[in-house]
Amino acid sequence: MIEAVDVPNEDANRMKTIPREHLNEVCRVGQRAACCKYVVCGADGFKCAKNTHLAAAINRRVNMSAKSDNCNGSTDIPWLQ
Repeated sequence: MIEAVDVPNEDANRMKTIPREHLNEVCRVGQRAACCKYVVCGADGFKCAKNTHLAAAINRRVNMSAKSDNCNGSTDIPWLQ
């Protein structure tokens, strides 16, 4: 069963849309276990949830295909600063 998690407004504002280049090269979307587990999908594209309250819920999940932790979160994406 998927755990429902309310995302506080501060986290929603912190989660920026990840550029396609970063998704492919760093997040490795679609590469199963190599894919970053903190990539989430929002209405306007993929977002990084690593440095948010949502990360704790993601860390509790053990049955996800994505298992990697590929960077420091959106702080590693200079154009999102």
